[in-house]
Amino acid sequence: MIVHLKQFAQLQVLEWHKIISLRAEVFVVEQNCVYQDPDVYDIDSLHLWFEDEFECFAYLRIIPPNTENNYWKIGRVLVKSNRRSQGMGNALMKRALTHLGSSATIHISAQRYLIKFYENLGFTAKGDTYLEDGIPHVFMIRAGVD
Repeated sequence: MIVHLKQFAQLQVLEWHKIISLRAEVFVVEQNCVYQDPDVYDIDSLHLWFEDEFECFAYLRIIPPNTENNYWKIGRVLVKSNRRSQGMGNALMKRALTHLGSSATIHISAQRYLIKFYENLGFTAKGDTYLEDGIPHVFMIRAGVD
């Protein structure tokens, strides 16, 4: 397994194509969500993905704090359907959390059925369930430890 972590400006064209194709496969086709992807957050994000000699199979993006907030965001977390139940999502998130360190406060918008998965990684659900692209989600936070 090859692990990549790159800023948008560092991505090669073929790498970006693999990433955006996988995001479309999972979010647009499999989950039947129609929304604008890519978006403006991709440009400032760190892109973390796993691949092997055959395919890109797991991905997430890390959005840095900006002038409007002082926390990190992790989003677009996905694992290709043929690689699920192999611990890839857990490995991907742990890699992102290790990169950010324990002092980072992190926000995510989690699909409701994944609450326990994210709780096991130190996130806490906040507020009520809401619909995002027609799918029930919950806001979750992992508070940084100084």
